[in-house]
Amino acid sequence: MTGPAPAGRPDTVLRVLGLVMSLAFVVVVGRVVQLQLAPGAELLPHLSDRQATFVQMVPRGDVIDRRGRVLATTRSGYRLFVDPTLLVAPYGQLMSDIARVTGVDEGEVAERVIGKLAENERRLTQNRAPIRYISVGGILNDAQLEDARRLDSPAIALERRPVREVPGGNDIAAILGKVGVDDDGLMGAELAFDDELEPQPGHLTYTRDSRGRPLWIESAGYEPGSTVAPVRLTIDLELQRIAREELERGVKDSDAAGG
Repeated sequence: MTGPAPAGRPDTVLRVLGLVMSLAFVVVVGRVVQLQLAPGAELLPHLSDRQATFVQMVPRGDVIDRRGRVLATTRSGYRLFVDPTLLVAPYGQLMSDIARVTGVDEGEVAERVIGKLAENERRLTQNRAPIRYISVGGILNDAQLEDARRLDSPAIALERRPVREVPGGNDIAAILGKVGVDDDGLMGAELAFDDELEPQPGHLTYTRDSRGRPLWIESAGYEPGSTVAPVRLTIDLELQRIAREELERGVKDSDAAGG
């Protein structure tokens, strides 16, 4: 008959098993560290920067008249763009949907998008990064935005863009001037006071995995943006309106071509 196993044998087996698992863990961790610090030549082409930065949009400063009435302000809007690397054939219906949502001619949409697909094929043969951004149309209104969000395609996305509005209307537009697509001053008061109206954007830096998904944020990885105080002009919006009305009346009464 076989006698009972020695009492110490199970403990010995568990200790050996634990030691083996510990050694395997150390080997795996060591290999990971090696790949991070000194990857082989065959891995280098596949590595990307693990740090990514998201820029937080801060609205451009307001312009007000001498009594504090808002003459110009910035809000957020959305514009549609296409990632051609995510398009799935056939493309006809999607081109039609994009044209319907954005108000851009369907032929123009197809020409832009299909042209970038051909360009990406050429880049692939040259080992170059593909084009992944094609903006279509301008800022969407509320109805267009709702339609865009209903489009069922991974190749369609929306980006936030600053929209400069002039509540004072035409009475003040010529004095205020214009801003560009990047919300920087181009003419008039917008250009003259561009430095005072330009805010400091915020930044969020995070670590991501090999697929670009966020993993964690360091304690010092977030820097909030800073807004700026409104720029006050010496003009008065109501006096501008009265002056325009009187000028229009004088032109009409005098049957003049302008004034």
